[in-house]
Amino acid sequence: MKQKLRLYLCALIALLIPSWLFAQGEVEIDGVGYSLSSSDTGNTATVTGSKNCMGDLEIPSIVEYDSKEYSVVAIEVGAFKGSNIPSVTIPNSVITIGKYAFDGCGSLEYVIIP
Repeated sequence: MKQKLRLYLCALIALLIPSWLFAQGEVEIDGVGYSLSSSDTGNTATVTGSKNCMGDLEIPSIVEYDSKEYSVVAIEVGAFKGSNIPSVTIPNSVITIGKYAFDGCGSLEYVIIP
């Protein structure tokens, strides 16, 4: 009985470890916030934004953190809400843009998606 319980606990821990191991958390790179994650399919980054952005914003397709490269694949809901940016360039790597990502950006005149 104890051996079975130990086996079940080991299996449960093995299932939970990947989420602890692969989550990188929130970081700021060049004044823009990102949520980084790693998995067996690759490293990805979600733009979490910055309320202090001013001037033209160019979101990179890849960010580097702690000697790892992360593909920027998403912009979070409300990421740049109320920011003072006149233009933003979004790379082809971004496949999801959250609702209200640029809500209240009164200076925003151009959105460039190459």
